[in-house]
Amino acid sequence: MSSTTVLLSSLGRSLKTILFIIPSGWLSLLFLIEYLMETQSKFEGIHVCVSDFSLKKLFRAAYPSVYSVIHWHKLPSTDISSKVSSLTSKVQIDYVFVDCLPAEFKQIYPVLKQQGLPCVVSLQGKVRHSQLRKHNGPEISWTRICHNEVGGCSPSTFWIGHTGAFRSEAFPEPLPAIVIRDCLDYAPSGVQIEEIDPPDHSMNRISEIRQHTNFKNTYWCNGLIPAPTGTLDIKVACASPFVQSKWVIRRLTPKEWARVYDSPVVLEKRLAEATPDERLPYD
Repeated sequence: MSSTTVLLSSLGRSLKTILFIIPSGWLSLLFLIEYLMETQSKFEGIHVCVSDFSLKKLFRAAYPSVYSVIHWHKLPSTDISSKVSSLTSKVQIDYVFVDCLPAEFKQIYPVLKQQGLPCVVSLQGKVRHSQLRKHNGPEISWTRICHNEVGGCSPSTFWIGHTGAFRSEAFPEPLPAIVIRDCLDYAPSGVQIEEIDPPDHSMNRISEIRQHTNFKNTYWCNGLIPAPTGTLDIKVACASPFVQSKWVIRRLTPKEWARVYDSPVVLEKRLAEATPDERLPYD
C-alpha cells in the first residue's frame, strides 16, 4: 500500500542493509521496488522474506534491474520466528520492515527485540490499540491509517508501528477520498457488460461500500470496494456509453485493479500486458 513508500522515505538513505518480512502480502513488495526505482537508493543488501515465490516472475518482468539485487528468502507457513532468527543472526541488518497479520507479528517481534533491530511494521487486520501495546510492548509507537486516505479505495484500515530512528512527520496529510469510479476506464475494450437501470439514489461520493441490491458481489462506483480477498469475483455498477440506459455492471480489468489497490504505474502497465498463463496478484 501507499504507506510503504512513506515509511521507506522516512528512513533516509543512510541504510546499507534492509530486511523486508512479508509473510502474507505482496503489495508492500511493489512499493519497495517502486521506491528503489524512484530514489535509486544505493543499498548494499536488500533481503526479502516472503511465503510465496511464484510472484517473483512478475517482479522480474516489471523490474529486472532491481530484481537482480534482491536476496529472496522463503518463509515457512509455521514457525516464522525461527527463519527470521536464523537470517538475522547471519546477516548484518540495519533496519527491518514488516507487513503482516497481528498473529504473525507476535512471532516475529520477539526476535527483532532480542537482537535490538529497529523496525517499521504495517499491521493488517482488526486489532485494538490496547492489544497492540499489551502483546508487543510500549516501545512501539502506533498510528492508525485508512487505505482510502493514502491513495486506495477500500475501507481497509491498518496500524503503522515503529521503533528506533523514524521521522513521524513523514506521515502524509490525508488525501481526498478515492472511490471506485476514479479507478475506472470509461470504455474498456474486451469486457463483458450487462445493462442495468440507472441508480435511484444520489451518486455523490461516499466513504463506504455501497452494494447493488439486485446483483451479487456488485458495488456502485461512487463508493469503496471491499478489502482485498484474493479473488476477481467482484463486479461494479458504473456508467457506460455502449447501452441505452448508460449504466452497466461489469468486472474490473487488471489495470483497474492495480489502480484500486494503488499499485505502482509501471506494474499497472505490466498487468495490462500480462498473458493468460502468467499468474497475477489478483488471481
